[in-house]
Amino acid sequence: MLGFIIENRDPDAIRGQLREQLSNFFSVFYKKESEANAAIDKTLSSLSGLIDKAASDSTIDGFDIRLAQVATQYSAGGSSLASILGIGVEAGLSRDGKVSVDDTKVTDVAGDAVPLTDKELSAGFAQARYTRNDSTLGSASGGAVGDERLQKVLDQLRETQDALNRFRQGETGALKPLLERLMGNSGFSLSA
Repeated sequence: MLGFIIENRDPDAIRGQLREQLSNFFSVFYKKESEANAAIDKTLSSLSGLIDKAASDSTIDGFDIRLAQVATQYSAGGSSLASILGIGVEAGLSRDGKVSVDDTKVTDVAGDAVPLTDKELSAGFAQARYTRNDSTLGSASGGAVGDERLQKVLDQLRETQDALNRFRQGETGALKPLLERLMGNSGFSLSA
């Protein structure tokens, strides 16, 4: 955990102090200084609301920064498709040495704001372990080539999950079509 006490309420001075602290985190993730600086610039942009608040509210005495765990659960049509675990940077404003969830934002290591709902932010705040749900994968349309490929992958994931669920419930032949598709028509045979 890193942080600093705000001594100068000038937004540029706060940005400078924040940049210095963030460089400690981002130097771990980026070998090239130019890439680290680009991520820091994006992070500062994502945290601009907190910076403005710190500059205008004299009850705020500092910034606290810590690494956070961010899990994203992807789903479509009520089915869970995938879960990706990542690292984030949590920044919060402190009052009397304490940070509240209302004065906290989370970014990823590229500097982009992590779109957490108030409920997700509150649930992960105590241990800096955030879980967010994202159902945008299921809304891919067939317009662009990339969307078509994504939709095909999503359809195959759903088929696989459905087949595995049926197999677990005792339907022994449920995996046969999947295995045949994976193996092609190479004389593969399956008996259960």
